[in-house]
Amino acid sequence: MSRIWYKNYGWKSNPFNVRADSKIFGLDKERELLMNYVLGGNVCFITGPTGAGKTSLLKWLQSNIKGHKIIYLDSSATNDFFNLGKHLKDHRNFFELIFHDFPRKVVLLVDEAHCSEKHLKDAIKLYWDNAHVKSVVVAQIPSPNNFSKVFRARAGGRIIRLSNISTEVANGIVDLRTKNKNIFERDAIESMLYISDRNPRKFLENCEKAAMKLAGKWNGAKFSKADVEIIFSHHKA
Repeated sequence: MSRIWYKNYGWKSNPFNVRADSKIFGLDKERELLMNYVLGGNVCFITGPTGAGKTSLLKWLQSNIKGHKIIYLDSSATNDFFNLGKHLKDHRNFFELIFHDFPRKVVLLVDEAHCSEKHLKDAIKLYWDNAHVKSVVVAQIPSPNNFSKVFRARAGGRIIRLSNISTEVANGIVDLRTKNKNIFERDAIESMLYISDRNPRKFLENCEKAAMKLAGKWNGAKFSKADVEIIFSHHKA
């Protein structure tokens, strides 16, 4: 049986898996804002292109907030028959089931909210207005204009916008994911980040592609810009 490529580097698993992860490098300001908005009982938005880290930021919040009931909702997986009230009640614990109609101190995380139907958007507003939900975080690709003017007014200026990442952050992401066993020189990181349009998910995909292609050449020395550019030679500047 052939050796799995990532084991050549001494990694137990693929560090460049693009699945959303609660371990985030960078976004310090965004994380602080998000935590403060939620603890303050607010409605807020996280916007940004696909792969910018919106879901990872939600996962980070889910892993780090204390004393709250986090309910994550992927809007793309809902349909016309989805009932938010029932969904909230299904998350009650034994005590809440006896004494409360709804669970307490709920933080509702609405991912892929651009896929939300009107009835779901209306229900989110209703349950927040009636204090059945303490805080709502809406994550989506476009700006909040697909929500009603009234709901946008609830959020006010509480919009966290995610965009491109710097070389410093990209390097930190690789260090974090490889547990400081980064196999790329800084110039190689810069090259892959450039062809990834500085998008975090595309960058991880290209790191995986380069690492797989170069696994057989690994001798303990970090790969340079020249090494990775051979792999991406088809890319047009």
